[in-house]
Amino acid sequence: MMWILLVAAAFAEPVSEGWIRISGPDELASLPSEGWTPVEGRVVDPGGDVWQRVMGRPSALDALRATVSVRIERRDHRRGPPPAGYSDPEQTDLLQRLVDDHDRAGYAEIGRSVQQRALPAVWLGVDPAAGAPTLRVLGGHHGDEASSAEVAYAVALELLAGPLPPWLDDATLWIAPWVNVDGYLNGSRYNAHTVDLNRNYDFEWSAASFGAGGAPFSEPETRAVRAHGHFHRPYASLSLHSGATNIGYVWNYTTTPSPDEATLEAHANVYADHCTTDGFWVTNGAAWYTTRGDTNDWSYGRYGVPDYTVEVSLSKTPAEGDIAVVVDEHVDAVLGFLAEPPTLRGRVVDARTGIPLDARVQPLSADAKPLGAAFYTAATSGEFARILQSAPAELEVSAPGWLTDTVPADTAVIQLQQGPRSAGRPSPTVLSEGSGLFTLPRVYTGTVALHRSGAETVKLASVDGIVSVVGLDPGPWTVSLDDGTAWPNALLAESSEGTFATWRGSDGVTTEVRVADVAPGAVAYGLWGGVRTLTPLASSVDGDTVVITLPITSEPIDLVIHSGASVLAISDEDMGNGAAADEVLVLNPVGCLSTGHRGSGALSVLIAAAAIWARRRDPFT
Repeated sequence: MMWILLVAAAFAEPVSEGWIRISGPDELASLPSEGWTPVEGRVVDPGGDVWQRVMGRPSALDALRATVSVRIERRDHRRGPPPAGYSDPEQTDLLQRLVDDHDRAGYAEIGRSVQQRALPAVWLGVDPAAGAPTLRVLGGHHGDEASSAEVAYAVALELLAGPLPPWLDDATLWIAPWVNVDGYLNGSRYNAHTVDLNRNYDFEWSAASFGAGGAPFSEPETRAVRAHGHFHRPYASLSLHSGATNIGYVWNYTTTPSPDEATLEAHANVYADHCTTDGFWVTNGAAWYTTRGDTNDWSYGRYGVPDYTVEVSLSKTPAEGDIAVVVDEHVDAVLGFLAEPPTLRGRVVDARTGIPLDARVQPLSADAKPLGAAFYTAATSGEFARILQSAPAELEVSAPGWLTDTVPADTAVIQLQQGPRSAGRPSPTVLSEGSGLFTLPRVYTGTVALHRSGAETVKLASVDGIVSVVGLDPGPWTVSLDDGTAWPNALLAESSEGTFATWRGSDGVTTEVRVADVAPGAVAYGLWGGVRTLTPLASSVDGDTVVITLPITSEPIDLVIHSGASVLAISDEDMGNGAAADEVLVLNPVGCLSTGHRGSGALSVLIAAAAIWARRRDPFT
């Protein structure tokens, strides 16, 4: 209750953030409580001292000094923009110019903030559409931890300054320095909805965590990371922070060891071995202090992606003269960590067609027991990579709609046999904001399962082939029945963060679909045939419009466009009789897009509009 009152007054008077040294919970309970409150965060430093994070009025924290040691990080939580010497995330043209001068790099906007600022990112190495093994660096989840963003940005600049290292010859690296750009420019840990983004992910999320938001992924910034993580699944990832000097590995919500404890600790030590910060140390996340709903646990818990928190400096925002020191201590460590080669690689395809599959891979020991966490292949290429401390004997590989198989771990190309198939697919295929009714191709009463990599299977009731669904995560979902019949990637959950305009054009030989108002770096994928793998389509960018050239095929084609945090779906279901070339089609307020493309080349597009997000109170204005 005390903290609720403090939040209500937070923008009327300063709020200090600090750490108090305590002997244990009993001492914490015995301290005077007026004007301050303990919040999530308790640290045991290398010397064995226990520090509890607190927030409150500056005078209240000063009064505590008579009883306990108080280390105040900030007198006023509203610090304002970083001081001179720090990079400006709104100068995205600088990143774009650097990328334009490099033949193996690209610029993308992975989403928009609450205050509609771009969340800029760069990729380096193999074009992301190829589905090569992927690495990721995220900075600035907490806007007051400016040095974390500076290190991520410096890594991008270092790589863009010259030829890329050999380890990027067959891998893709994504770097997004400012996940919380609003908070960064306002000097706040929180985004413009006063939400701690690193408590807003959906794995082990808790409403009791301070700043967790009203629900998992309630914030546009975390939805942006979610969408990006689904289409670009790294085999290793770093989330940079500041306020300490260590690297932590999962879990963060519990001290129970993860299935990959030995591997994670060993890889964390690779970072520590390259880091020159005095006293830099390695820890299990929860052994330091517990959190819920953070990026690391979500990445590992949902996708099997080893994601590490790196605290790059004791001061969250060091003075201008100290920035270069922090950068020098960590850039080589980041690059050394990323250069660690995968010990396991392979590819999963459909046995009949050779088309790549979005599959789940579980390493097994010699006695057929799980060896570490399961993980997923790249959705577009079927490729996978993994760093493992102990070599597995076998791999159990599965995909909804295919028969599970167990193969030797050194199998380079794993072929899965198709399971039962049925004609047609659920209609309509597109569900606006992941909600609505869909109809199965046949009368069926029983349980319907919806599958998507990185998400829990959703089981729903079908009555005479009619199914109602609410709130699916964005992207394609496979539909299966109790008897094993499956329709791969048949249901498209759309989640648009903006309004799109769509039209078509044809030169009589090829057909184009143009989608306007897309984010830089938007990628279009096609789904067709029996396997319906996400296949990157030939496209070009014309201003804020992506021009997609449809392949020549007799099969119906569905489109999925990943643009920032948005997933836009265009289905061939319920098409009309075709529209004239270059005709802009009518806005459809229900939020579904339809396009038909059959052997005759006829195409019709029905425009979908995203719901306009309601304005919410902006505490920074």
